[in-house]
Amino acid sequence: MKASTAIPATLALWLLFLPAVHSTAEDAAHVDIVRDRFEQLLDQWGYHEWWSMWEQGTSQSRSAISKDVFTQRVDRSLWQLACCDKRLHNLQIAPVSPSHVVVSATLLFETKGSPRSVKEQLYSINLNFYLEEDQWRVDLSGLRNPA
Repeated sequence: MKASTAIPATLALWLLFLPAVHSTAEDAAHVDIVRDRFEQLLDQWGYHEWWSMWEQGTSQSRSAISKDVFTQRVDRSLWQLACCDKRLHNLQIAPVSPSHVVVSATLLFETKGSPRSVKEQLYSINLNFYLEEDQWRVDLSGLRNPA
């Protein structure tokens, strides 16, 4: 083998053994889709649409908690998600793999009750989203109100 063909052949063999890397364009697309799913989830949380939230859960997290138990747990909290633009702070979305994205955010919660006695509390959450059956679904165990 000539020296001029040995280098390209060696390079070609070396490239075969490189690990597969997904593109940053693919990451950006996942981030946009997961951001939309997260914002939809926040809207459902704000409007007390517990069953819709539960239905967005991963199959594993839905089998770990029934729809009724999930609804009772979220509904009986003394805290509710604050309204509109003031509820979301410090949103970060980090792709872990092509089928796993972590969303970290600080949410503003308010106590339930009369407007005069409402207290506010910032609460940090980390939610894991997984690609299941071509849909991004959330691990329901991360959806918690402040204690």
